[in-house]
Amino acid sequence: MKKSISFFILFFLTVVISCNKEEINELEKRNEELIAQTNKLQEQIVNLTTEVNTLTIDVSNLSSSNDVLSSSNNDLSNKISDLQNTINELENALNEVENELNNMTNDYEQSEAENNQLYDDYSGLLNSKNELQAQLDNLISEINTISCPTIEYSNSDMKSEQLFCTFEIIDPIKFDFDDDIYSLSFIQDSIPQGVSIIKTPGNVFVYGTPYSVEKDLFSFDLKFTSDTCEEVRTITLARSPNSPTITYISGSLSQSIAAGTQIDPVEYKYGGSAEGLTFSNLPDGLTYTNDGNKYTIQGVVNEAGSYSIQISTANQSGCMELYETIFFEVEDAAAPPPAPTTPTTPTTPSGGGTSGGGTTSTTTQYQLTVNTGANGSVSTTGGTYSDGTSISVTANPDTGYGFVNWTDSSGNELSTNTTYSFNISSNTTITANYEELIFYLHSNGVTILCPNAIVGATGTINGVQYTKVDRNSLIAKRNAGENLALVCTSGITDLNSMFRKQYTTSNPAVSSDISSWDTSKNTSMSRMFANTDFNQDISNWDTGEVVNMYNAFQNAWEFNQDISGWDTRKVVTMRQTFRLAKRFNQDISEWKIPAVNDMRGFLKQTEDFDQDLSDWDVTGVTQCDQFILNAQSMSEAKIPTFTNCTP
Repeated sequence: MKKSISFFILFFLTVVISCNKEEINELEKRNEELIAQTNKLQEQIVNLTTEVNTLTIDVSNLSSSNDVLSSSNNDLSNKISDLQNTINELENALNEVENELNNMTNDYEQSEAENNQLYDDYSGLLNSKNELQAQLDNLISEINTISCPTIEYSNSDMKSEQLFCTFEIIDPIKFDFDDDIYSLSFIQDSIPQGVSIIKTPGNVFVYGTPYSVEKDLFSFDLKFTSDTCEEVRTITLARSPNSPTITYISGSLSQSIAAGTQIDPVEYKYGGSAEGLTFSNLPDGLTYTNDGNKYTIQGVVNEAGSYSIQISTANQSGCMELYETIFFEVEDAAAPPPAPTTPTTPTTPSGGGTSGGGTTSTTTQYQLTVNTGANGSVSTTGGTYSDGTSISVTANPDTGYGFVNWTDSSGNELSTNTTYSFNISSNTTITANYEELIFYLHSNGVTILCPNAIVGATGTINGVQYTKVDRNSLIAKRNAGENLALVCTSGITDLNSMFRKQYTTSNPAVSSDISSWDTSKNTSMSRMFANTDFNQDISNWDTGEVVNMYNAFQNAWEFNQDISGWDTRKVVTMRQTFRLAKRFNQDISEWKIPAVNDMRGFLKQTEDFDQDLSDWDVTGVTQCDQFILNAQSMSEAKIPTFTNCTP
């Protein structure tokens, strides 16, 4: 920067000096022309004066011939008078030229003085430039010799390379760094399921409980980036050789059956350090078989009751035992249905009246069994129904799953409608089948979810196509001005500065409807909407994992949307969250902030906000100075009662 300023000053002085030199050259040229003109006029005056003198002598010589030459004398006198007038005019012109010459001489001398001063200034600035350049070179040399600030573990016991056991908490990893210098980035998809990365001002945490069984080794980079430095810290998590695995394969994990009825077989397999599976509370009539590492539970439960079967890993060491549970609800067996008979109509004895000796009709009963997998439920699990009864059964998939079809006991498809209607005419078993959805709509009817999709994958919901993005691809779409309503953000953990200094006039992406974003994994909203004119509906955002709201809406002068329903229970810092958010005036009195410790300048320099926050529990807040400094509409009576700081 300093080098740029020095070169600009040199260029300016060069131009000014050049312009003055040109002006001086023009003045010198004009001066020479006036001098030449003056010399010419003086020469004319001398010639005319000589002529006048000659004529005067002639007049004197001819005066004696007065009578003869009087007329000539008169003519000559007139000529002399004319010549004298001409001389006077020439002298006046000469005076004007001399005056102009004097003025130009003065201008020349002034310009010459200014030019000399400019040269002096130029020389001084050139010397200053040389001195500044030397200082700059020294600073660059010093910078080149200084390493980036150290990013350190906050605890020497925290290891960046660890063995983990499935479903056990890893040793938490914490880094300390300068939040004003560095930004943090990482690839979410490289992190095992169940492990989270949380960024707070000056710190980043890696913690969680890995439960992914996709692979045994996870290696991912945390990249700390500043204007001049880039520091990478690699985290490696490897599944312990002592870590067992247990994996569900097929079968219903929650069954309701009649006593004496064959269960839906359930299959599991084991892996890792597990050497087998053990079964607890297995009821009489059920057995298990194993084929390699695959176990199958099957059989008939004859005794009614509620059963909870626990399947555990066996013979592992060093890691905790894993287990799964299967539930059976066994009802008393229904009486065997009688053989179908032809209904008869009661007869009336002769002689009128009725008699107890008539014949009555019978109705055949049939058993209905409705099965469902682990990824949904059904409106009824079955029962006993009379022949011909009209029955409707509805399938209800769990979140993230979709209904596929109804099948009979042989696997034949009966219907693809979620509600299946039929008239029962025999003992019947039907099964509701589900499949995992890659893209699906949240139960709130707004949020688009795609937690298991890879980045770049697309899915269609209600005729609209969405693309899975991570932080980097989302920023690329923002910078390109694309419609951000057509993305799925599931899995993004850091929305820090996402819209900072972005304006609708220059970037149409800022006006996108982003109400459908999945923010359930996001931990940071630091500076997310700072210095923007963003004003879109984000009321359905899941903020339950957010810990950092530093400057989230600072100078977001147009924003005034309902965010009263946000979950703020994990937020640690709310420093200057709404500073200069001039139009914001929504009721956030129901926010819960048990973890917040920093609320400095929370409503500083707001204009419209006047909501009552007096019921907030701020016992954990230790920094609250300037809480409502220069807040034009907020009163002291509406702020919380701080006990550990002074607002």
